[in-house]
Formats: sequence, C-alpha cells, structure tokens
Amino acid sequence: MNLPPALAPAFVPPELPADAAALLAALPWGVLVLDAQGVLRYLNPQAAAWCGGRDAALLGQPLAAAPLPPALAAALRQLPPEATTPREVWLPGTRQWLRVRAAPAPAGQRWVFLENATASHEAEAARQRSTQLLLDMEEVAHTGSYEADLASGSFYFSDGMYRLFGEAPQAFEVTLEAIDARSHPADAATVRQVLDEAVRTRQPYAYRRRVRRADGAWRTLEAHGEVRCDATGQPVQLRGLVQDISERVQAEQARRAGHELLQRTIDSSLDLVQVFEAVRDEHGAVVDFIWVLNNAAAEQVYGDVIGQRLCEHNPGVVAEGIFDMFKKVLETGVPDHREHHYRHEQFDGWFYQSTVQLGDGVTTTTHDISARKRLEQELRASAPPISVAMR
Repeated sequence: MNLPPALAPAFVPPELPADAAALLAALPWGVLVLDAQGVLRYLNPQAAAWCGGRDAALLGQPLAAAPLPPALAAALRQLPPEATTPREVWLPGTRQWLRVRAAPAPAGQRWVFLENATASHEAEAARQRSTQLLLDMEEVAHTGSYEADLASGSFYFSDGMYRLFGEAPQAFEVTLEAIDARSHPADAATVRQVLDEAVRTRQPYAYRRRVRRADGAWRTLEAHGEVRCDATGQPVQLRGLVQDISERVQAEQARRAGHELLQRTIDSSLDLVQVFEAVRDEHGAVVDFIWVLNNAAAEQVYGDVIGQRLCEHNPGVVAEGIFDMFKKVLETGVPDHREHHYRHEQFDGWFYQSTVQLGDGVTTTTHDISARKRLEQELRASAPPISVAMR
C-alpha cells in the first residue's frame, strides 16, 4: 500500500505496518507513539497539526525536549502509562479542547490518543451554566421542580424544591409519605385526587398545597405539571414546576377581606349605592352603562342585574336625562347632585341622586325623598295665599 505524501517513511516507525499507518492517518483523532525512553516515534497528521509542528521537527525528539504546545506537553508528561481517565487540555493557538488518553503497547511503547473535545466540552459548560442558572432562578423566584416515576414511585427534587419545604438540598428522602407528612391533611387528599385524574386523562394539571416547614411556618405552594407517556401512550412520569405563592395568597385574602368589608359597609346604607361601567362603541363613544355593583338596598329594588345594561333595563334614564348626566360626569370628572321625579318602569317617586366618576364609569348614591316631597306639597296646599295672610 502506498502511503499518502503526509506520511514520509521517517514518519512511520519501522515496526508499524504500512496498512496500519494508512489507517491511522485517516483517523479523525490524533495518535502519538512514544518508545520506552519517551521518544516520539510516530504522529499521524491530525496529531502533528495539534502538536503545532511539522513531523520532521517532532519525530525522534524526547518528549521533554519536543517543541509542543506547553499545555499539551505538560499533560503528556503527567499522563500515567495507563490513563483510563482522560485529561482535557486547552490549546489557545487553535482554541480547541483536546481529550488525551494513553494506552500501553508492546516493547514498552506508549500510544497516546488525542480527541477533539471542544464540542462536548462546550456542551457540558453550557449544561453547567444552564443548571446553575436554573438553581439561581429557583432561589430568586422561590420555585422548584420535581419528577415522579409512576412505576417505581420514586421522586426527584431539584434544590429549589427542597428549599420550598424549608429544608437544605438532599436533607430528606423524598417519598409520597414524606411529602404528605409535611402537607395540610385536607390538601394531601385533594392533591392525590388531582394527580390520579391527570394520570387517567393524560392531561396537564395544577394544584395548591399548604406545607408546614420545620420552623412551624405554613407556606402555600402552587404546582403546574404534565403527564409524560411512553411510546405506547401509557403514563410513566409526572413532571411539575412549583412556586411559593404564600405572599400572593395573603394578598388575595387581604383583598377579599377588604372587598367584604366594603360590601358590608355599603350594605349597611339604606340608600341605593350602585356602580356602573361604561360601554363604548368601536369609536370609543359611550353608548350605555352596565351594572357592576349593587348594595343590599339597590338589590332589593332592582334584583340581580349585575352585568346588565342600564339603558336596556331602565330606558327611562334616557328620557329623564340621567344617561346624559352619567356621561357628563364620566367625561368631565365633575360630580353631580340633583333631585328628580322619576316615573318610569316600577318607579314613581322623587329621588336625590349623587353621581361621581369611578374609573371608566360612575358610582351613584340615591336617596328616596318622596315622603319629603309629598309633605312639602301638602304644606304648600294648606298654607293661605300671601295676599290673604297680609290683610
């Protein structure tokens, strides 16, 4: 077999068959052969390229004196005769990572194999960065992730997941019993029902779980997960992302309590308290208002009208100018206070109404003054004319 021009006779040790040399020359990784005295006896073309020199300058040189890249020379000198664990070397000149491995050969020789590990090294570095980024994000966002194997019942918890339970990573063995023991009893049963249903339907799931930490504090965790199936469509794993939403739950509870207090406050009023939101057309013009809130007094008069349109339910507000007054208050922000005699729908009485802007709508307080108006009319009717009184 004729050797390629790159393989001059001096490039190949006499004991290396020509066909073997040709095969080594075609390999995508580098091959070096050192004799028992540590003298370089063979380099294939790829090894010569990574070693940074021509074969003539390298062959026959002791390893300690060969003009090799410093990092590679140091790695080769320190490499044990049987390096089962490869070493990785960074070559600044070519900006590559090499994986270096040695193997013994006959007559005291040592074969060294060089492999381009740049792609795998960069992939591992990216994986480590991604893992660290995930850990950092979990800590900042108070999140964690888990996997549950349905066949074995085993769990995987991320570091953030342990922290959500108030524990250091790997602080306890994760089992369903250990999780339930740290959970509110009512939530543990509910979560099992949610997961059983998700496995049955193969659908994504979500749940909330209250957990008690070692310091006695209760926290609320919210999970969103998916069911992973095998090639046959059988569920094999649950994967979920969990976040501590305790502050959000507390804010929701406070907001709910505030709303309930406000509702009780306005319900205590004997006047009608109502809130309306504007209905606009495609040009932004107000064409109606819808009910968004009624106090108890207003509900007794109107019934359940939340979400209904004012002008459709009470068309008399247009004839009496109340609808236009609502629009004016909304557009100008100037409150309106007036008395009016309303004789439409189920009403026939006098009312004192105060209207103020509220967001993209108005709120009104309406007081029935019909009794006062009747009394005023009776007084006017019974009083003598001024001319008679002055005689």
